[in-house]
Amino acid sequence: MAWQTPVTDRGEGAFCLPSDLNRIGGNINYLLGTSLKTDFTSNDFLTLAQWRAITTNTINACNTYGIFYTEEPSDLMTAENFNNVENLLLQCYDRLELWKKQGATNIYVGGNTTRYVNVPNNNYVRGFNG
Repeated sequence: MAWQTPVTDRGEGAFCLPSDLNRIGGNINYLLGTSLKTDFTSNDFLTLAQWRAITTNTINACNTYGIFYTEEPSDLMTAENFNNVENLLLQCYDRLELWKKQGATNIYVGGNTTRYVNVPNNNYVRGFNG
């Protein structure tokens, strides 16, 4: 499934629609290679177990991509928490895209976190993944 741009600006009391759940699950699947549900319809409802799978995998994605958060996603199914989850996933995606760009120009990768990236004029700079 292709990456879909997250919605991060829900207002207080906003509802999460099946399309939102499908996008969130699909984006997690994209980032982690998981197989979360992505076929919610208006006849479905989000169970606590499904929401916990989303929040747990969001935390796993943050750990995988080195994203630090100030507020850990919780069991609360609020607009604020949905925004938090999608914002964290967006940060993970941005980090992945950065790594892809760095990978295209890497001259040397030392360990798991240090990269030397070729920037314009053949100047090599040291960067960090985390």
